[in-house]
Parts: sequence; structure tokens; C-alpha cells
Amino acid sequence: MNTGDGPRMVKSVHDARILRLQKTMRAQNLDAIIATKPQTFFYLSDFNPIIFSHPTMVVLPADGQPTLIVWSIRFDHAHAESMIGDIRLFGRWGDRPYLSEDPNDALVQVIFERGLHRGLLGIEEDHVSAKLLRLWSEIMPEATFLDASSLINQARLVKDKEEITRLRRATKIADAGMLAATEAIVERRTEAEIAAQAEIAMRTLWCREYPDHETAGFAGSEGGIWSSLWCWVHSGPRLALESDTPKSRQVREGDLVLPQIWATCDGYTAENGRTFAIGSMSEDVRRAFDVVIAAREAAFSAIRPGVRCSNVYEAAAMVMRNAGYERILPGRIGHSIGLGPHEPLSLAAREDMLLEEGIVLAVEPGLSFPGATVRHSDTIVVTRGGNEILTTTPRGVLIV
Repeated sequence: MNTGDGPRMVKSVHDARILRLQKTMRAQNLDAIIATKPQTFFYLSDFNPIIFSHPTMVVLPADGQPTLIVWSIRFDHAHAESMIGDIRLFGRWGDRPYLSEDPNDALVQVIFERGLHRGLLGIEEDHVSAKLLRLWSEIMPEATFLDASSLINQARLVKDKEEITRLRRATKIADAGMLAATEAIVERRTEAEIAAQAEIAMRTLWCREYPDHETAGFAGSEGGIWSSLWCWVHSGPRLALESDTPKSRQVREGDLVLPQIWATCDGYTAENGRTFAIGSMSEDVRRAFDVVIAAREAAFSAIRPGVRCSNVYEAAAMVMRNAGYERILPGRIGHSIGLGPHEPLSLAAREDMLLEEGIVLAVEPGLSFPGATVRHSDTIVVTRGGNEILTTTPRGVLIV
């Protein structure tokens, strides 16, 4: 991400990304992709409109330069940030020339101008609504629409050097948040106070070191994400809720506390989660802790290029299984991460995809049983010789 005077992606990096995707498109006989999912049009353009109440689209032909279609009020923002030079507008705003008041009519004009109206057009069926697809089929009757979601997801899976650089910034911010959360837990603060202290620390680091790098995420059609520096905290009996926001509950002796952090910088999200024991823990919890730590180390040892995701899962699951936790094995022990905090690839028993250099994962084997959840989460990148753990928070049994 960038502002008019902030950092920009190197154009050669962006162009190489486009050329790689176009090569895959030609191999599958796609004439163009219409990218509508926020993460995808950002991947192709490096532009995040922040507010998503009007559509943004990228038309990527199999040959030639892409076109970015935005609401007219977003033109200056898009011009300052986008790596795509061909920017077309819809909607009236001042004296800016626009194709149409309607975004879909503007899309049609671009499609016809590029000679793609009789082509095979890739769309994201996991994002395009049935209503919108019917409309496009009516206004572009000679085109054939095909789901390109898997093609796009595969392209996004392996990160280039620019993406990994952005993830390093995000993990540094996430680590600062976890350090602050730890300090608040030591002080026996409430869940809300722990979360706030972590988010303040992340904001402070961003302000001090990365003020020209955006910390915005991606939203749906009726919202916007101004800041994606999040910390969720659950403690004691609330651990079972998993994804609820922090509340007023104060942590106390004998609790387990799980702060979970997602930090986004320049569009890319790092994950850092830790389970803390407050003062002491039962024998059952301590045993689970030890097994989870061992399972994580087994997973880290297994992660390298050419290894199946299912084999990484099995390496961790075997540790848990041998310790007697067969009945409560997790469904997966991690997932890919990047433009989304939960991208499609899973470290699961039935996932046979081979890992490649540049894939980034959140690795989080855990055990959950009545009264306890034990799980640490780290962001790691698959490297040529194995993997690198990007998050640096202590990874052992944590008692405060």
C-alpha cells in the first residue's frame, strides 16, 4: 500500500505478478478475469479503497495491461496508489470524466473496448452474487463465464518477496501487541483492557516506524476497514467462545487466557496467538500444554517444500494421538495466511497439496476440552531449506 508520498511496490514486482497470472490464464484458455473480491483486486492493483460501499473491479486480459474500474470519488486515491495505469471511472463527481453512472455499464464498456465480449471470462464465484452473475449474463450475452476462484487462490498462495516483506512488518507489529498483552495479563487486567493495551502498542509502533504503510484491511459492500490491528482476548470459561470480542471479565488466578492478534500492514495479515496460565495450572492442563508444544515442534520440523499438508498435520496429530488425545484431535493445525487472515489452504488430514517455497502459514495445533483451550499460533514462511518462524513471541509453556 502507499499514499501519494509513501512507499510504492516496485513496478517490476507488480508486472511479474501480472505476467505469471496471465500465463496461467492462457493455459486455461481464459480471455480475461473480472476481479471483484477486495483481496483480489488489491493483489492485482495494490489499491485498497478503504470504504467498500461502491464496487471496485479489475479487468485483467490474458494479454495486455489490466484496467482498474473505480467510483469517481476514489480517482485521486487510486491514481496515487494503484500500480495499474489504466483507471476508468463510474459515477458523477465534479468534472471528472466517467464512463457511466452505473458500474456494470462501465464494466461492459471496458469489456467491449478490449474485444472481450465474446470471450471466456473468469469470475470469482465465491464472491460474485447470483444476482450480479445474472445481470452480467444479460448485458454481455455473448460472453461465457467460468469460475476462476481456484486459479486466483493458487496465484495468491505463493508469496513473492514484496509480499513477504510486508508480512515481516505485520509480524513485527503483532509481536509488539502480544508483548503489551502479556504485560496487561501480568497485571491481571480485564479482557477489554488487555486487548486495548495490545492495540495501543501496535498503533504506537505503526506510528513510530511505519506511518506511511496502511494498516487497513478489507470489508464487504456495506462497510469499510480503517484499521486492522486487532487483539481478541478470552479467559477462563469464555475460552470456549473462540471468536467473541473481549469483554469486562477480569483474569484471575487459575485462569487460562488466550489473546489472539491479527495485524495487517500494507494489505497483509500476520497472526500471533498465545495461551497463558495465570499463576498455576492443573496437572491435566499442564500435560496438554506440554503435548501442544511438542506437536508444534513436530509440525515446524515437517514444514518444507515438497511436503504434503496432510503430512504436516499428521506429524502434529501423531504427537497428540500418542499422548492419548485421539478423541479431541483438532480438525486442522493451521492455514495459509496473507491478504486474508484465513486463506483457503489448510494443514489438515485430507489436504494433499504440496508446500512450496513462499507459502505463508499460521501454524496453530491446539487441544480443547471442558474448561481449557491450549493453543499457540505463529506466522511462518516456507523457505528453500525448510521454514522461518516470523513471529518472535516465546513459544513454550507460558505461566504468568
